[in-house]
Amino acid sequence: MDTKIYAPLWALFLLLTTPLHGQLTTIHNKLRPGDFVVKQQVHFIDPGDAGIDQTWDFSSLRTIDSEYTLTYDLPAANDSMYIVPGQCFEKRTTRADELVTGTEHNTVYYYRMQNNTLTLLGHENPVVKLAYTKPLPVLRFPFRYGDNDSAAYTSEALYSGIIPVQARGYATITADAWGRMKLPDDVVLDTVLRVRSLQVIENIPVGNQEKGEAETTTVETCRWYLKGYRYPVFETIRSSGQDGEVQFATAFYYPLQDHFYLDEDPQNTAVLDRLRDAESKGSVSLDPFRKKAYRIFPNPTDGFLYVDLTLNQPSNVDYMLFSADGRLCKRVHRNKPDGVHREEIDCTQLPSGTYLLKLVYGTETASELIIKK
Repeated sequence: MDTKIYAPLWALFLLLTTPLHGQLTTIHNKLRPGDFVVKQQVHFIDPGDAGIDQTWDFSSLRTIDSEYTLTYDLPAANDSMYIVPGQCFEKRTTRADELVTGTEHNTVYYYRMQNNTLTLLGHENPVVKLAYTKPLPVLRFPFRYGDNDSAAYTSEALYSGIIPVQARGYATITADAWGRMKLPDDVVLDTVLRVRSLQVIENIPVGNQEKGEAETTTVETCRWYLKGYRYPVFETIRSSGQDGEVQFATAFYYPLQDHFYLDEDPQNTAVLDRLRDAESKGSVSLDPFRKKAYRIFPNPTDGFLYVDLTLNQPSNVDYMLFSADGRLCKRVHRNKPDGVHREEIDCTQLPSGTYLLKLVYGTETASELIIKK
């Protein structure tokens, strides 16, 4: 066959790779002073497994606090300095977008954006004032599925204005999963990227405090990001002691209709407009709100691939599997009545690698990445 036929399909494969694997960038995901974020505190939900093509069913959320808000702003300043716990920054040598605070639940968090890396400088509330003497890494940009970072940190704190506390530890950040998320009201987000942060905290006795075995706490934070939205759409937080027993766990849902900052976020608004335009023109559906009419499993596969497809009316159906270089490896054509149908695709003889499965059913078109073990 003429390989020129496959050029548009190869371009389609590249187009799909970005939203499926996800990528966080400074343009679309950097914290911005002035943004106001609304989220709901909900009962903790286990974040599930890492890997590709995951499904997180969060459709039965139980709300604890529906008025939970997060505000981003510039740090406090005098005529010449920005003031954060443990240090000051001269205004004349500090970029306008370098420092930002996040305020939620009576606590102010201090962030710094430097060399495309977001770090946490410290936090304070009526009980504690903490400064990281070696900043805590939060996220590096760009960040996509499979990326990971790890770094050590140290901190000093003062509890109740009189009790000194020191800590050290390390943090790892991994974009460890992507897939689809089910939310209430039959909303399906497709696809979302999960970033998992693991912070190990070892408290160090200070001054006259009793010297003993250092107490260690581990905090796991998982955040799910959706293309076209600057901030996460869901978040889980869980801390545990050195014996592995959970000490605290909660979760937060960021309702899509309450991402009000989008009114002043032309970069993400443009992304959402392109996705909706592609959907309206009948091209490959990249709309994150679409409900799937199909289910593909197992993925990854080491043998047979199964596709469950729901048709609302009798339709011609094409199943086409392409290799990464655009070569057509498998094609199955069916004429099906309405209802649910299962198609079996034999992948046993295919080499290991990444493939593109394209479905054409009636007037609908969809594409999914497939991993052959």
